[in-house]
Amino acid sequence: FGFTPKVNQPLWYHLGVGMFSKELAYFEQKIEGNYYDIILFENIPELNNFFPFRISELAKEKYDLVDTFPAPRMIYDGTIEVYVRKKK
Repeated sequence: FGFTPKVNQPLWYHLGVGMFSKELAYFEQKIEGNYYDIILFENIPELNNFFPFRISELAKEKYDLVDTFPAPRMIYDGTIEVYVRKKK
């Protein structure tokens, strides 16, 4: 893909397993600062904070939700939320 993940980003985003308060704060800071052009968030309500709900909540505040579609999952229902930076 030609993509190299940054050193300070987790490879696994399950809160409390591969992502902890330090990493969550890193993403919160980036979202607060409108760093990202686009945010894809997988919402899996049955798996409490599997992907931190705080990220989705903050994205809803700072970005525009432009699309939602079913996540490619077989066991747990989930959706993919697509956020884009608000236009100035």
